[in-house]
Amino acid sequence: MCNMLRWVQGSQALLLGTVFLLLFMLIIPRESVASNSDLSSMDVQAVIRAVYEGNNDYLTRLIEKYDGEVLGVKLPTKKGGVGLLLIASAKGNVDIVNTLLSYGADVNEIGLGGYRSIHNAAVNCNLALTKLLVVSGAELDAQTDLGITPLMGAAILGCKDVLLELLNHGADTQILSNEGRTALDYAKIKGWVEITKLLEAADVGNKPKSIVGQ
Repeated sequence: MCNMLRWVQGSQALLLGTVFLLLFMLIIPRESVASNSDLSSMDVQAVIRAVYEGNNDYLTRLIEKYDGEVLGVKLPTKKGGVGLLLIASAKGNVDIVNTLLSYGADVNEIGLGGYRSIHNAAVNCNLALTKLLVVSGAELDAQTDLGITPLMGAAILGCKDVLLELLNHGADTQILSNEGRTALDYAKIKGWVEITKLLEAADVGNKPKSIVGQ
């Protein structure tokens, strides 16, 4: 239970943390912004700002100007960095996500804590974003460092429409989190009656399993 609560708090803190890091990024010296490409530090900041603010036209111009190198830009953190797609998905900006994907961004990029964009979409109940990521090849059963799948995230946060979308595309209901719980277990703990019924119907004939580390 404690692990679940930490994960819920962590999912909510992820967006706030990203916002804080973005604001911090705007005031640090340009020379401290890391880049492994020909982009200047100013351009790196401009790219991140365009994604954060949802300026799709400007982002597109930058991508084309640097022949796709922009896609490798990350917001620096002590544990590596946050990619553009992860920032856009945390913001819930479907248009920006679509642009990044259309230019070749990795839909399954792994971020801090093992989060992927599909997790961001699920825990924010963003159905449009979930649909886009699913058709773009997002790994439906990807697990965070806590073993949480997008389906579990939707079950915990009560995102019925997102949960249905994931189920309709074959999300595995029987995967276990690190604390040994399925999406159904979390739905019951949270008291989501309709979601519990949906998951119970989907669980018929299945046995719980863990895929962490496989």
